[in-house]
Amino acid sequence: MTLRLAGGHMLIAHQIRSARPAPRALARLWSHLASRTNGPQPPPIRILEGLRSPLVAGWLRPVLLVPAGLWGPLDPTALEALLAHELAHIRRHDPLVNALQGVVEALLFYHPAVWWISRRIRHERELCCDDQAAAWCSDPLILAEALTALGGFSRGTPMAALGAAGGDLTARVRRLLPGRSPRTTFAWAPMLALALVIVAATTSHLLHASPGARDPMGFSLLGEGRTAYLWAQASDIGPDARMLAHAGVLPWGRGVASRTIDASTYRGHRVRFTARMRPEEIREFGGLWMRIEGPSGTMAHDTAFTRGSGDWETRGVVLDVPQDAQLLVTGVVLGGRGRLWMDLPRLELVDARTPTTYKACFPGGTNWMLAGNRPDAYSVDIDPGERLDGAPVLRFASTCVNPGGFGTLVAGRPVGSFRNRPVRLSAWVRGENIKGWGGLWLRADGASGQTLAFDNMSTRPLKGTFPWQRIEMVLEIPETAARMEFGVLLQGAGRLWFTDPELTPHTP
Repeated sequence: MTLRLAGGHMLIAHQIRSARPAPRALARLWSHLASRTNGPQPPPIRILEGLRSPLVAGWLRPVLLVPAGLWGPLDPTALEALLAHELAHIRRHDPLVNALQGVVEALLFYHPAVWWISRRIRHERELCCDDQAAAWCSDPLILAEALTALGGFSRGTPMAALGAAGGDLTARVRRLLPGRSPRTTFAWAPMLALALVIVAATTSHLLHASPGARDPMGFSLLGEGRTAYLWAQASDIGPDARMLAHAGVLPWGRGVASRTIDASTYRGHRVRFTARMRPEEIREFGGLWMRIEGPSGTMAHDTAFTRGSGDWETRGVVLDVPQDAQLLVTGVVLGGRGRLWMDLPRLELVDARTPTTYKACFPGGTNWMLAGNRPDAYSVDIDPGERLDGAPVLRFASTCVNPGGFGTLVAGRPVGSFRNRPVRLSAWVRGENIKGWGGLWLRADGASGQTLAFDNMSTRPLKGTFPWQRIEMVLEIPETAARMEFGVLLQGAGRLWFTDPELTPHTP
């Protein structure tokens, strides 16, 4: 054990010598954080290649080491939260305590109680610094997002150093979520027992921390969103309250929490899905949604969007469930950064006096889903004042001067007889004041969802104002394709009118 302790200190000394000065912007951030928290001048901050987590090295003259791979891609707010955690270690004189603790471990290595107490001390030390950093950041969720981001880095902090990724990272994140029990300080032994109770009691708040975690209401966080978003109970609001929050390194992505039920009870009826919603600092979009799945894919889909910050408000969507519907899927979505609270979700049958909210469908034609990175900034409906050869047309338009992204209408179908041959997508299209660009698009996906072929007319975009014209594109569908997705997109402001697009085999 003495050799292990000495080796750890030698490694730390080598890392300090190998580190290089921090960029000026990072040094200013570190100095500003120290002055803002009414403390003395902080120790030096340096950059080290190959490091996995920020850590405080040395106990007589501590140095803050920051991974080279963390400075740059990490959001400045999240980085400041991690630095605040390390500053808390320094203010508490934890490097000296950690060194003395290592000496005790080396002398009493044979006693199991020493190792148990030592593990508890290290765990409690991280929790204390989390609490102090969360107070300095004014929002515990900022630190929770930063610690979740550290999960993307494999951790390996020497025992002689103190790192932000130390301790049970998952348990630390759980403590920072809404509804956690407050920390209380008593005598040392009761405090350790209370800490164990707190960790055990809060394990249910984070509902996707492990494959075995289940939401009692049946919602689950799907796909890639599991790595960048948190789906948590907000028990301080109510037993049915949930929170969907961004917790990734990059300021984009999409988190989707959903619940799937058998549609047989609702076939032939009109259904309404409602919930109380509250957005907070949503930079792109959030919303409450419902989707109906049939034998060939999505039959109807609608979302009640929200953005920014606001008070609690009841929102909902209403859809007609066809006779051949198979599944009914409900949930919430969050694009980019922010937090979205949901409470009292309710699915109910309504009569014909309640209008449907779904407008993206031709009578007897294709059902469309509104998507994109700013779907809340676009609308789609049948234009009552526009027809082509007597037939109704869909109007796809931006709803603000500068959407800051794109919207798209999505439909799909199995490949079927189109496999391993060229396919033509065609439609009649008219444009008005398209500031960015628009176009048709067609994509072929494999059985596991991977894109095999794609075209969106980006090299021949539709712009400005133009009359009705027939637009065509041809895409070779691979033999391994399982499904085709197609639609219309609009980047930036403007309006597009189009008839129901048609997929046909292409003969050169």
